[in-house]
Amino acid sequence: MSSLATVATWQVVLDAFLVCVGGLVSVHAYRGYRRNDSTAMLAVSVGTLVLVLAPFLLEYVFEAATVVTPLQSAVLRQAADSVAVLVILYALLR
Repeated sequence: MSSLATVATWQVVLDAFLVCVGGLVSVHAYRGYRRNDSTAMLAVSVGTLVLVLAPFLLEYVFEAATVVTPLQSAVLRQAADSVAVLVILYALLR
């Protein structure tokens, strides 16, 4: 196995791990929202989920299926990250 293939494999594994951990954080924040009826926790949950899930879907699903080009994917990824961070900022300032 070439070193480039090894790096690509590790990237996929680590990206999947990030989605899993981000999903757990999002689920716990959602549970906090349900328990305390706190819209800030809902915002943290949604922001975290968008922050970790959007890049994964864009790179491994939409780019692989050639639904979007790499340039479109990069722009959409930046837009999703911006929205996610703004939603989390809203939660922190609330």
